[in-house]
Amino acid sequence: MADKCYIDKVTLGDTSPKSPSLASPGGRLYLAWKGDGNDNLNVMYSTNNGQTFGNKFTSAETSPQAPALCSDGVTLHIAWKGDGNDNLNVAQVPSSGGPFTGKDTLSDTSPLSPAIASLNHRLYIGWKGDGNNFLNVMDVASRSKFISKETSPQAPALCVFNGHLYIAWKGDGNDNLNVAQVQMSGTNPTNFINKVTLGDTSPVSPALASLHNLLYIGWKGDGNDFLNTMSSADGHTFGNKCTSSETSPQPPALCSHNSNLYVAWKGDGNDFLNVAHLR
Repeated sequence: MADKCYIDKVTLGDTSPKSPSLASPGGRLYLAWKGDGNDNLNVMYSTNNGQTFGNKFTSAETSPQAPALCSDGVTLHIAWKGDGNDNLNVAQVPSSGGPFTGKDTLSDTSPLSPAIASLNHRLYIGWKGDGNNFLNVMDVASRSKFISKETSPQAPALCVFNGHLYIAWKGDGNDNLNVAQVQMSGTNPTNFINKVTLGDTSPVSPALASLHNLLYIGWKGDGNDFLNTMSSADGHTFGNKCTSSETSPQPPALCSHNSNLYVAWKGDGNDFLNVAHLR
């Protein structure tokens, strides 16, 4: 039976125990992940809308957590937490996939994966605190950082929607999903505003993506592994929930590419990486 949410699913031969990441610069769909049985970061891409992937690059950079990808439409950026340390790192990924260039190791730390997004050609990174659960957002270039009173034991997600930066996270002491806009003063993040707490829940991080003036949130079920997506036209009211028959014990990744919303996930009961797009 065809899945009611996802179509054109591709299961890759590559594997990871953690969630992959997706981004779409220059008409290519890029996938990044950490190795299985090793911590090396990997990138490969598709030139045919996710039907096949190739040109795999395995970096000497390593992390025990999943990397994050984002694009400003031209440049591909990658972020990760250190291996043997919690320092956050950002770099650029050449169109060939690697080696990474312009690596920037931040003094800020997190035990979990960071999130990244590009707004007006400026790179923003989000993370949960180290030794605490406070959520942080920073303009990488200026190092202007906002530490929110909002907390989560899991990593946040970042996304640009209608010219604004949005953040999503799962609750602290509860599994409710939350979405808010990151308020800016110039290019500096200063607050989370217009927060909405959804009735939907997940024990792990959500994912965010924007397509056709809609903000999408993706998550894995609570008490089950089914993957879900839901959309909002205003960043505040979410609906059109679709629960897929596809499952994963880890969060999905979301990305807009060539007028479609793509989703990636690691298998349930296996580590194979999968890519599909929303029906």
